[in-house]
Amino acid sequence: MNKWFFINVIFLMFTWIKIITFYHGIHAIIGGTALTLILYNWTRHAVFSTIRSPNVSRQRKISLATLSKRVLPFHKWTGSLALVIAVIHIVFVLQSYGLQIRQFKQASGLLSVSTLILLVLFGWLRWYKTTVRRRYIHWTLGYIIICIIFLHVII
Repeated sequence: MNKWFFINVIFLMFTWIKIITFYHGIHAIIGGTALTLILYNWTRHAVFSTIRSPNVSRQRKISLATLSKRVLPFHKWTGSLALVIAVIHIVFVLQSYGLQIRQFKQASGLLSVSTLILLVLFGWLRWYKTTVRRRYIHWTLGYIIICIIFLHVII
């Protein structure tokens, strides 16, 4: 598999170990669930990167493309569900801690949800009418949200 697959797995394991070890409330579990769905969708990027790699056999590329084709109908729904769960995560955080925008943890969380809203919006727009610009915006937002969430989890 591609390096992104291993990065996703390590990131997910790190996050859940951190949640289990330093449990701060139900909002952490809800946030971890949203991250799991986001990384599930981001793993499609790893699959497509592997398909485009010149070092992979043709048969492996075909099997990965077939698998990706089967998963495609769930991609937009998984992203939408991740957005709903992330909003629930925000509600629980705001109930527990209040709005403290000067704390980097909350600022990065709000920025990541804002980015996730755009990501889901462009994902649905791509489903409605695919253009090259929408595809690049969707990919770029995917990279941005992974970086922001990584910072959010690390802190």
